[in-house]
Amino acid sequence: KPRHSPLRVFVEAAELARTARAHAERGETALAKLLHRQWLEREPDAIEPLGYLGRLALMANEIGQSIELLERATVLRPDEPNILQDLGIAYRRAQKLDQATTTLCRAIKIDPTQRRSRLHLGAIQESQGKVHDALVNYFSAVSSAQGKGLWRSRGTTPPALLAMVEHAITF
Repeated sequence: KPRHSPLRVFVEAAELARTARAHAERGETALAKLLHRQWLEREPDAIEPLGYLGRLALMANEIGQSIELLERATVLRPDEPNILQDLGIAYRRAQKLDQATTTLCRAIKIDPTQRRSRLHLGAIQESQGKVHDALVNYFSAVSSAQGKGLWRSRGTTPPALLAMVEHAITF
């Protein structure tokens, strides 16, 4: 007789996922990261822990790790705009600008409201001397955000985006 029934294994996996999400939502990053890793060990093709761990690696400037995780996620779900956005930003930080541009454009095509994607795409275009394209993406990102009450002041702009948003506004 098997030690663990399939139902019990399923329930344990679901509980692990729920607990990982709860800790992430409460901002308990260290524990959430550990639980997401355990979740990924159980389910190597689970999109959510791949995306979460990829985003954490990006925030920690562990760009190689971020790209590895997010590329795995995009193979499994090629049309997930948030994962594409994070992957595009990781490519940009790795100076893989062609891949970043392609990936950010895919995210925007799937979800035109991808403000961070437009902001990063605009920065790439500006660095390449594509001033008009950069202006269009900066304007679109800022006007979309401000229409939702975001990016209107330091208090409504995430600290990690503040310098980019201020630059886009004055561009």
